Order: sequence, then structure tokens, then C-alpha cells
Amino acid sequence: FLQTLLDPCLFYSGAGSTLFIIFIYVDDILLLTASAEHMRDIKERFFARFKCKDLGLIKRFLGVWVELAADFSELTLHQSPYCTDIVTRHAEWYTMYKTPRKMPLPADMHDRIGAETPPPPSPDDEWFAWFTGFPYLEMVGAALYLAINTRPDIMFAVCMLARFSKERTMAACMGLAHLYSYLSGTCHIGISFAARSLTELCFEALLDLHGLTDSDWASDLRTRRSTAGFLVVAFGGPLTWGSKLMTTIAASSMEAEYMGAYYLGQMLLYIRGLLKELGLALEKPTPFFMDAMAAIQALQNAVFHARTKHIAVKWRWLAQFIGNIFKVIHLRTGDMTAD
Repeated sequence: FLQTLLDPCLFYSGAGSTLFIIFIYVDDILLLTASAEHMRDIKERFFARFKCKDLGLIKRFLGVWVELAADFSELTLHQSPYCTDIVTRHAEWYTMYKTPRKMPLPADMHDRIGAETPPPPSPDDEWFAWFTGFPYLEMVGAALYLAINTRPDIMFAVCMLARFSKERTMAACMGLAHLYSYLSGTCHIGISFAARSLTELCFEALLDLHGLTDSDWASDLRTRRSTAGFLVVAFGGPLTWGSKLMTTIAASSMEAEYMGAYYLGQMLLYIRGLLKELGLALEKPTPFFMDAMAAIQALQNAVFHARTKHIAVKWRWLAQFIGNIFKVIHLRTGDMTAD
């Protein structure tokens, strides 16, 4: 087996129908192959060398539940038991909501957080005991494990609330209570991937890898920094996603979109590189969806004109891959999943 350069925990041997992948996380190991005979052989080698336990067909890995269709045409990942556990454990902190919220955060959350500064409620305030006892770090951390594994719908909310981990405010605590109320009604949600037979489509068409990115210009009212969101889709489901408060201030919405595309570009380049190491190299440029025509034009135009010449080299990095590695496509704002 060879260790991949892009992921030191991933090992592989063979190619095509004989490809065998071993993924190791501390003492948890995943074995993936299309050959039952090869699987038995590798298992025997593991048992001969290490004291280990065969748990059979994957059902759970690192707290994520895995459900496979009988014909292996669909795979679903979820954390329903974990989600139920954390919302039950912290139920006392969101009792002000009689019914589960329909969205992860209130629509005016930016305004609530931006307008409020410490100090916290005074001792004679009815909310003082609730605020002082609120387990903010524990609740943010528990929600984060959901957000990074199976719940892209709460990624933005968790990342926004995590900014207040060091010095929480009343608005941030109320926002976290709102999020947990939303989770209490959506514990069943997960992500699914589906695929037709390889005999029907080539691997690249079957994979259907594409990315979407969007930015919210100057949305942080305290710092006026923008927030970027991205989503990578493969086999009809979300493969990876992210929400990030930008490190610098964008001077315009075009610049915010341009800078936000950088994060998606990095992730897509990593995925393409990993697939290439596994002998599954993609021949065609990966579709790269954005809803800002000005940012698309800036990426496609190699000339440093007045609107982009001030942008740091870091953000210009993406432009070199447009055309050969990425194919930038305009998508209407109403259809932008990464929003």
C-alpha cells in the first residue's frame, strides 16, 4: 500500500476495479474495495499482525451512522442519535421556545449580535441565572461536530456563534438556544449520495463533482468583514462545505465574492489531487458556480485592471486555474445552494 501525499491517513493499492483503500483514524480503520476476495486477504493480514476486531459492513464510524441501500446504489450519513442526545442534554437552555424553530438562526441575527456589547445581565435581571450558567462552549462544540460531518444546514450558524466563545453575549446565547431549538426538530436530517451503475456512465460523469460559492459582503457589523460560504457536491450530495469569516476587509461585493471563491478553489484542487493519486484523475475542468458576474469576469480576465489590482497575490492565486482546472459558470442567486 502507498500513503497518499495529500492525506497521510489514507493508503491505497491497485487501480480501477482492483483499487483497495485503507483509511486510518487512530485505532479505527475503514477498508474499501470492490473485491470480496481481496477484502478477505487484507483482513487476514491485519489479524495476523494486530489484535483487532472485525465489525463487518460499516454501520457507524467516528460517531457518524452509515446506511447503505441493499443494492449499494445509495448511501446515507446521519448523526440522529448524537443529535437527539445533545438536544436532550441541553433542553433546559432553550425552553423559552415552545415549538422547534424552523431556521437555524433568526433572520436578524447579524443586527442582534452587532448591536450588543458586554456587560452581561445584572444580578437583579431575570435572565442573570440563565446567562451565567449557560454552557456556551460545550453547546457550540457539540453542534460543531454535527456541522462538520453531516449538517451543512447549520455550518454558518455554528461558525458565527463560535466567534463569541471567548466572551459570550446575551444575543449570542439566545442565538445558540435558537439553534438548539431548531436541532430538536431536525435530528433526523442527514446527507445522501446516490449513483447509477458504472456500466451506464464513466466515473467522471458518475461523480459529477462541482462546487458552489457565495459571499455576504461586510456582514459582520463589528468588523465589517465579509463571510464566505462554499459547497462541494459529488454523487448528488454535499461532499464538503464551509463557512468562513474573511481575514481582510473587502472593498466591494465583487471583491468579497472574488475572495470567497479562493476557499472553494483550494478545496476543489485538493479533491482533484487526491483522486489523481488514487488513479481516478479527472480529465475535464470542474464546474465552479458563482452568482456574481463581476467576480466571474475578474477571474477570467488576467489583466490587472483598476478594480482588482489592489487585491493581494493570495486572492489572485485562483485565476491561474480558470479554464484548465475550473470552469466558472454563472448561477442565479435564487438557485445558489451555497448562499
